[in-house]
Amino acid sequence: GFYPYAASFLDFNGSIYISRNNTNRDDQQERHAEIELVNILPIHAHGYLYTNMEPCPSCVQKIVSKSQIVDVRYALEQPREWDGSRL
Repeated sequence: GFYPYAASFLDFNGSIYISRNNTNRDDQQERHAEIELVNILPIHAHGYLYTNMEPCPSCVQKIVSKSQIVDVRYALEQPREWDGSRL
């Protein structure tokens, strides 16, 4: 929640959807970038989800529930020993 997480979705039709982490602004832990993005996707969209960090387990669960997301691609893996707290 304290870091600049972002997610984008590239639709096979060429549309791009972008979101960012909003947990600090609203003190709502479910406002991760990936969840924010999944919530704005139109039903007819099909494509790839890109994010700068490996999605957390709750985000993965939300992503899996959306059949229009073909694959998730991320730049960095979460450190296995990291508990999600601020460094």
